[in-house]
Amino acid sequence: MRRRLGTPHEVRRTYVPKRVEDRDSETHGAPAPLGTTVATSLKTMKPLVVVCTDFSGCSEEALVQAAGVAKRDGARLLLLHVSSPPGRRENQARAWDEEAMHTLRSQRRKYFADLSDNDVQYEAIPSSDVAQGICDAAHRNRASLIMVGSHGRTGVVRKLLGSVAENVVRHARCSVWVVRKAPE
Repeated sequence: MRRRLGTPHEVRRTYVPKRVEDRDSETHGAPAPLGTTVATSLKTMKPLVVVCTDFSGCSEEALVQAAGVAKRDGARLLLLHVSSPPGRRENQARAWDEEAMHTLRSQRRKYFADLSDNDVQYEAIPSSDVAQGICDAAHRNRASLIMVGSHGRTGVVRKLLGSVAENVVRHARCSVWVVRKAPE
């Protein structure tokens, strides 16, 4: 008689330490015990969601949606602002960076106050190509999802200005959630 192991989504749990202090010094750094699967260790990791903001109303809607995702799924968040700094001089770039970080901190307090500091980080990146900067940051941080707001421009205006959200969807290596602001 064959023994059925269960559905493919079932994971057998063996030894997965909760804290580094729980490991004894003899096994620290040793291979995982037999029976430990990759799915077991991946199940304990929290997914990372990169939330892009340009401090507009559309990106605020993406922040609201991201707060819901983080609470529902227990995800970690990276608030990301990618923009080209206004000047090339060092003092102008430093002022831009400080202003962007201050705004990101205030958005963190406003939308994600109930989440722990370990679960919400923020970063401001100067880049001439915003969409590429977003995709690179998501790939570098091994994000599971990118959330980006869309202004919903169409026609000639979209052709002239381009669409950051569209370029992120085209070039990202992970899933992208495009959030549009509700019509007023």
